[in-house]
Amino acid sequence: MYAGISAKHESTDSIAVSVAVHDSVYSIDYSVHLLKIPEASSVGDLIAEYVLMALQKYEREHLCKFLCAGLPADLLESSPRLCSRLWAEMDVTPIALHVRGRLVDEGELKHLHWKSKTVDEQADSMARRSIMYVVATTTLLSQAEPTAQVLRPNHATTSPCWLA
Repeated sequence: MYAGISAKHESTDSIAVSVAVHDSVYSIDYSVHLLKIPEASSVGDLIAEYVLMALQKYEREHLCKFLCAGLPADLLESSPRLCSRLWAEMDVTPIALHVRGRLVDEGELKHLHWKSKTVDEQADSMARRSIMYVVATTTLLSQAEPTAQVLRPNHATTSPCWLA
């Protein structure tokens, strides 16, 4: 199974976090949860705690294993420990995907396409893009020289997250 994760600030004291589940062909399930941000709490830890709890619960209830989790690269800034915890606690390979939004013209109003998506659409997009990345990388690795390095580990941080 593959997971897609996204988060979006709804107000100054709450954040919507979504987890989408994909089986490489179909979108299977998703959840959106509104987290209230306590004053003395770290938003990043709150996001990481919820995501791990949701994925672990899904694995238990559906007797499955997540192979990787796609998330927008800007979520690494909001939740810097998320990738490390996915890797260490669940043996899930996190893949941070850069979002290249495009401007959409709707009359006089222009906005960034990615930001206009709902948080569940963003999470589903991350799940689909992580699947495409894994399939493309696997194909390249099967055709590459044994010493070729296709994946790039994120050396800028201590996070075990692959940057795509």
